[in-house]
Amino acid sequence: MSAAELQQEIEETVRRGTRTLDRPTIHARSEIDITLFRLGLLKIAYELGFLWFGEIFLDQPEAAEMRDVLLRRKDLDASTIEHRIQIGLAPPMVFWRRPPGSHIAYSMEVRGRAAIALKIFNTFSATFICGDAGLLAPGQFIALDVRAGTWRQTAFLKELHRVVHRLNRASLHLSTALSGGAWPRMPEVSNTNVNTPAI
Repeated sequence: MSAAELQQEIEETVRRGTRTLDRPTIHARSEIDITLFRLGLLKIAYELGFLWFGEIFLDQPEAAEMRDVLLRRKDLDASTIEHRIQIGLAPPMVFWRRPPGSHIAYSMEVRGRAAIALKIFNTFSATFICGDAGLLAPGQFIALDVRAGTWRQTAFLKELHRVVHRLNRASLHLSTALSGGAWPRMPEVSNTNVNTPAI
């Protein structure tokens, strides 16, 4: 068969096999390497720990454990690092689900320990205990909007104030609408009930 005949055969086969689908459905499987994504989250927490807490963070037993896990000298589950990692948004990360192309991280105190919580897009969320809160002074917040290419950094308490103010405004709009006004466009609320154990 010549090249011209082959091309003609291909065109005829495509013409016979082509049809229009109104609502096509694509089925696909996706695999996630659980070990690597967990190590990625741990690495982000470790780097933020150094950025936010400074060199004193490196002297914390948790930082030494993190290094051992990141260098693969120890498995995360076999380490003494207190952590929670999940696929999806763990409360209170649901307050920062918009925009969807964003990463969020903040530090807070949990039972006298400094912790770093983070979310990557709306796909993964994690919390890692990083050391003594009295030495590390938690309370930082950062938001990165990957799609817009912007970021903002502030104190965590200031960010919580901003979130509460936004929720109060949304409640005020709803109560105004219920009392006879027009229905405003409300923020989307997730109906997902996530049972998250405390750290």
